[in-house]
Amino acid sequence: MKLEQLTAPSLRDLFVKTIQDAIISGELKIGEVLPTEREFAEQMNISRSVVNSGLNELQNRGFIEIKPRKGAVVADYIYTGNINTLTALMEYKGIAFTKESVRSILEIRKFAELMVVDRICDTATEEDLDVLGKLLGDMSAATTPKEAALIAFEFWHELAYRSGDIIVPLGIQSFKAPVITLWERYCKKYGISEMVENNRQLFDYIAARDVVSARACVIDYMDKSIEGDLEIYDT
Repeated sequence: MKLEQLTAPSLRDLFVKTIQDAIISGELKIGEVLPTEREFAEQMNISRSVVNSGLNELQNRGFIEIKPRKGAVVADYIYTGNINTLTALMEYKGIAFTKESVRSILEIRKFAELMVVDRICDTATEEDLDVLGKLLGDMSAATTPKEAALIAFEFWHELAYRSGDIIVPLGIQSFKAPVITLWERYCKKYGISEMVENNRQLFDYIAARDVVSARACVIDYMDKSIEGDLEIYDT
């Protein structure tokens, strides 16, 4: 067993998580005015600098809006949010993986993966295929859903990067946390081998420069995850 260094979250991180979770759970309502920095500091026994830094981070994540002379107000994070908001929602233990939220993420992935496949089938070098093949082997050897999900993300990020596209790798990297969360959930529900086989089949088509079959492969396994036999949202 490989042991990793343990680190405790900072007071700022704990403050952010406490307020963020209260907003996601609905304990704090949209439009509700939060306590002042001084009130937060006194009630939670932390410094005002911790509160100030934490509130700014919550605003960056789209969960609150800091208004002059009014203070911090809970925001409608679905409207004001960003990729950091999505990450927080996917990591929040109490939130359901609804069909709507998962479908939206998978539809974006489907579009991006088809763009990558179109390019990589024409441009892949032997070096590219060697790197991707090694990652596929590592994925097959993974022993936990988390490990398999992390390698699957690395496989797809590498695939996007080696396709020569400039934008898609950045987009994939931006969705790293929620995508890994969904892949881990997929492995827990259907097994690591199912995910590995999907990627192995795609890799074989890419190696054969068969773009038509590669596109069909992407469409098949993505559609199954969106609304077919391999759905990963909560019922």
